[in-house]
Amino acid sequence: FQNEAGEFTFANIVALFSANIVAAYWISIKVSLASSLIGAFAGLAIAIAIVRGGLPNWIRSATLTFSGVASNFAGVPLAFAFIATLGRLGLVTVLLNTLV
Repeated sequence: FQNEAGEFTFANIVALFSANIVAAYWISIKVSLASSLIGAFAGLAIAIAIVRGGLPNWIRSATLTFSGVASNFAGVPLAFAFIATLGRLGLVTVLLNTLV
């Protein structure tokens, strides 16, 4: 909340409403909406297949296990997984640096 001279200002907050940043917000909202709708419909299809589909027991069991694991793999664990995989010392980064 300070400018270059050290004075109190809201200029940085006001700058968040510039055309470029507002456009970026809307793109983010649209991507979030689309991905949530795709996930909801995919989940609905899987749930219907499990309940009504007459699937073999091993497919039903594997799907339920995957759903249980995937539902707990969001937020902080997902962020950690990306960092552990693709971060500066992540598995993929270190492997590519070693091979290339």
